[in-house]
Amino acid sequence: MSEDRAVKTDPSRSSFYIDDDYYAALAADFAGWQRDDAEDRVFRLASPWAWSQQPASRTSRIVANVAVFATGDDDIVMTRASFQISEFHAGDYRTWAGWYGHRLRRAGDGWEILVKQVNLIDCDRNLRNPSITL
Repeated sequence: MSEDRAVKTDPSRSSFYIDDDYYAALAADFAGWQRDDAEDRVFRLASPWAWSQQPASRTSRIVANVAVFATGDDDIVMTRASFQISEFHAGDYRTWAGWYGHRLRRAGDGWEILVKQVNLIDCDRNLRNPSITL
Protein backbone atom coordinates (compact mmCIF):
# COMPACT_ATOMS: atom_id res chain seq x y z
CA MET A 1 0.00 0.00 0.00
CA SER A 2 1.44 3.37 -0.97
CA GLU A 3 2.04 5.90 1.80
CA ASP A 4 -0.24 8.44 0.09
CA ARG A 5 -3.11 5.93 -0.16
CA ALA A 6 -2.55 4.83 3.44
CA VAL A 7 -2.87 8.41 4.72
CA LYS A 8 -6.00 9.10 2.67
CA THR A 9 -7.77 5.84 3.55
CA ASP A 10 -6.57 5.22 7.10
CA PRO A 11 -9.81 5.28 9.13
CA SER A 12 -7.92 6.30 12.27
CA ARG A 13 -6.95 9.53 10.52
CA SER A 14 -10.11 10.31 8.57
CA SER A 15 -13.08 8.48 10.11
CA PHE A 16 -13.91 5.69 12.50
CA TYR A 17 -15.79 3.85 9.75
CA ILE A 18 -14.11 1.47 7.32
CA ASP A 19 -15.74 1.71 3.91
CA ASP A 20 -15.95 -1.04 1.27
CA ASP A 21 -13.04 0.36 -0.76
CA TYR A 22 -10.73 0.37 2.25
CA TYR A 23 -11.77 -3.18 3.18
CA ALA A 24 -11.27 -4.42 -0.41
CA ALA A 25 -7.77 -2.88 -0.52
CA LEU A 26 -6.92 -4.43 2.85
CA ALA A 27 -8.13 -7.86 1.71
CA ALA A 28 -6.11 -7.50 -1.53
CA ASP A 29 -2.96 -6.73 0.46
CA PHE A 30 -3.31 -10.13 2.16
CA ALA A 31 -4.49 -12.07 -0.90
CA GLY A 32 -1.39 -14.31 -0.85
CA TRP A 33 -2.23 -15.78 2.53
CA GLN A 34 -3.49 -19.35 2.44
CA ARG A 35 -6.84 -19.79 4.12
CA ASP A 36 -9.88 -22.04 4.16
CA ASP A 37 -12.73 -19.82 2.93
CA ALA A 38 -15.36 -22.17 4.37
CA GLU A 39 -14.10 -21.36 7.89
CA ASP A 40 -12.53 -17.97 7.31
CA ARG A 41 -13.99 -15.03 9.18
CA VAL A 42 -13.23 -12.71 6.24
CA PHE A 43 -15.34 -14.91 3.96
CA ARG A 44 -18.17 -14.97 6.52
CA LEU A 45 -18.10 -11.20 6.95
CA ALA A 46 -18.26 -10.72 3.18
CA SER A 47 -21.54 -12.64 3.01
CA PRO A 48 -24.90 -10.85 3.32
CA TRP A 49 -25.77 -12.96 6.40
CA ALA A 50 -22.84 -11.84 8.57
CA TRP A 51 -24.73 -9.79 11.13
CA SER A 52 -23.41 -9.94 14.65
CA GLN A 53 -26.84 -8.62 15.56
CA GLN A 54 -30.07 -9.16 13.69
CA PRO A 55 -31.50 -6.57 13.37
CA ALA A 56 -28.48 -4.31 13.79
CA SER A 57 -28.58 -1.99 16.79
CA ARG A 58 -28.44 1.80 16.75
CA THR A 59 -26.29 3.62 19.28
CA SER A 60 -25.56 7.11 20.51
CA ARG A 61 -22.42 7.95 22.49
CA ILE A 62 -21.52 10.94 24.61
CA VAL A 63 -17.96 11.40 25.85
CA ALA A 64 -17.31 14.22 28.33
CA ASN A 65 -14.94 15.47 31.02
CA VAL A 66 -11.85 14.39 29.10
CA ALA A 67 -8.67 14.83 31.13
CA VAL A 68 -5.08 14.11 30.07
CA PHE A 69 -2.33 13.38 32.59
CA ALA A 70 1.42 13.50 32.09
CA THR A 71 3.62 10.56 33.06
CA GLY A 72 7.35 10.29 33.64
CA ASP A 73 7.78 9.63 29.89
CA ASP A 74 7.07 12.57 27.53
CA ASP A 75 5.83 10.12 24.86
CA ILE A 76 3.23 8.46 27.15
CA VAL A 77 0.08 10.05 28.59
CA MET A 78 -2.89 8.79 30.58
CA THR A 79 -6.46 9.90 29.87
CA ARG A 80 -9.78 9.66 31.67
CA ALA A 81 -13.21 10.47 30.19
CA SER A 82 -16.82 9.97 31.29
CA PHE A 83 -19.23 8.33 28.87
CA GLN A 84 -22.88 7.54 28.33
CA ILE A 85 -23.91 5.06 25.64
CA SER A 86 -27.50 4.44 24.59
CA GLU A 87 -28.46 1.48 22.42
CA PHE A 88 -31.76 0.67 20.74
CA HIS A 89 -31.99 -2.93 19.56
CA ALA A 90 -35.06 -4.96 18.54
CA GLY A 91 -37.45 -2.81 20.59
CA ASP A 92 -35.18 -2.79 23.66
CA TYR A 93 -33.45 0.35 24.95
CA ARG A 94 -30.32 0.09 27.13
CA THR A 95 -28.03 2.72 28.62
CA TRP A 96 -24.53 2.38 30.06
CA ALA A 97 -22.59 5.04 31.93
CA GLY A 98 -19.10 5.04 33.37
CA TRP A 99 -15.59 6.19 32.58
CA TYR A 100 -12.80 5.22 30.19
CA GLY A 101 -9.13 5.13 31.09
CA HIS A 102 -6.44 5.03 28.38
CA ARG A 103 -2.66 4.83 28.30
CA LEU A 104 -1.40 6.32 25.03
CA ARG A 105 2.04 6.41 23.41
CA ARG A 106 3.13 8.91 20.78
CA ALA A 107 3.55 7.12 17.43
CA GLY A 108 4.86 9.35 14.65
CA ASP A 109 2.36 12.17 14.19
CA GLY A 110 -0.40 10.39 16.16
CA TRP A 111 -1.01 8.20 19.20
CA GLU A 112 -1.43 4.46 19.76
CA ILE A 113 -3.50 2.92 22.53
CA LEU A 114 -1.43 0.80 24.90
CA VAL A 115 -4.21 0.10 27.41
CA LYS A 116 -7.96 0.76 27.41
CA GLN A 117 -10.08 0.28 30.51
CA VAL A 118 -13.89 0.57 30.68
CA ASN A 119 -15.46 1.06 34.11
CA LEU A 120 -19.25 0.84 34.32
CA ILE A 121 -21.15 2.59 37.11
CA ASP A 122 -23.60 -0.32 37.36
CA CYS A 123 -21.01 -3.09 37.05
CA ASP A 124 -22.47 -5.05 39.99
CA ARG A 125 -25.68 -6.06 38.19
CA ASN A 126 -26.23 -8.73 35.54
CA LEU A 127 -25.52 -7.14 32.16
CA ARG A 128 -26.31 -8.76 28.83
CA ASN A 129 -23.06 -8.82 26.84
CA PRO A 130 -22.26 -5.12 26.42
CA SER A 131 -18.92 -5.82 24.70
CA ILE A 132 -20.31 -5.23 21.21
CA THR A 133 -21.37 -1.73 22.24
CA LEU A 134 -18.53 -0.73 24.55
